Amino acid sequence: MVMPSRQQIHPVLLRVLLERGASTPRTVVDAVTRAFSEQLTDEDLERRQRDGKSSLWSNRVHWARQDLVSENKISAEERGIWKLTALGRQVAEELPPLNPASAVGESEPTEYSAGAAIEDVIKVLEDPSERIASELIAAGRDSSHPGRLEEAVGAAMVFFGFDAEQLGGPGRTDVLAHAPLGPMRYSLVIEAKSTSSGRVSEGQINWAAIEDHQRLESADHACVVGPGFMGGKLRDRAEERSICLMTTENLAELVLLHASKPLTLIDLKRAFDTSPFASDGIPDVRAAANERSRRLHLLMFLLETIHRFNRESPDTVMAKPDVLWGAVAMAMGADEAIRGATQADVTESLKLLEALGILTASNGDGYKAQTSLAGALQIVGAYGRLSSLGGEEEQGAFQADGQSIAG
Repeated sequence: MVMPSRQQIHPVLLRVLLERGASTPRTVVDAVTRAFSEQLTDEDLERRQRDGKSSLWSNRVHWARQDLVSENKISAEERGIWKLTALGRQVAEELPPLNPASAVGESEPTEYSAGAAIEDVIKVLEDPSERIASELIAAGRDSSHPGRLEEAVGAAMVFFGFDAEQLGGPGRTDVLAHAPLGPMRYSLVIEAKSTSSGRVSEGQINWAAIEDHQRLESADHACVVGPGFMGGKLRDRAEERSICLMTTENLAELVLLHASKPLTLIDLKRAFDTSPFASDGIPDVRAAANERSRRLHLLMFLLETIHRFNRESPDTVMAKPDVLWGAVAMAMGADEAIRGATQADVTESLKLLEALGILTASNGDGYKAQTSLAGALQIVGAYGRLSSLGGEEEQGAFQADGQSIAG
């Protein structure tokens, strides 16, 4: 089972905070974990981030909280305390309540069932990336409807930001995807192979036809997507022709990764141009995503630090690049989310905050805040919602059988 996504955690986290009130991060994470007890496996809870120490699940809950902070639904005013804002309370009250699984003392953490009530809460804010990922896994084994996997792959490519078309038919590739990057552009032909056995055999792949498709479409890369692949000759043939073999699980992972740590089309290219198995290139994609995540954490750290400076030293401009770099350097030992940050990273982040109008330079002697921490997060969140301002053409759509299917 796929671990609950950040978007699935959002409504549950809001209900937990509504029912518990202001709480410490650990208490809230424990409550959210119990709420998803039927979805989470022991393996999920034991998974660690690349440092081998931090819990992947706990980190995901913290990021879900950060999403809601940026939407002004959870307050960031008090470090170490999670609580709802007025807007967050309003949204939480409109969600279905969580069902208590047992009656416990007031000092004990409330336990929640992960049954229908949790599913009802999740449906309110269902995440399209989760739907795409689940459909990829299911379609990969649905050999009775081969077009289903083609559509799922196309939807994934649009979700990433590609221009994608389902072509199919005699002499045409299943899915054609273009990365519209000007001089950095690239394209790929994708063959979707579903099989109930879970492993695509060499006999299911027409290597010469894939090469013909690649020439016909002038594509830079060729990829076969299936639930799994046999080894031996199949691997050798793919390697000889520089064709990428990507499992539906690989592609689903990239979709969920893109939802939580947005990937660029150049990041994704590292997987699609890896032969014979895309899984060999995915660690590089994860590394790029983690680097972007580190920069986002750094941005948040700087906003919180400047907010604290303004409260503690209101008559002094403390938001100076060297002072902030010192704060980052001191915190890196304990805060792994920003570990590896450089002074140049701090400088670039401050310039970004200035460009957004959150900070303004103070005569070359540091920066002055133009709004509070909550206001800054509102501004950042507004930029994050730019996609809602564009039309269908700008957001992209997957063309299948003459119909536009939203990604």
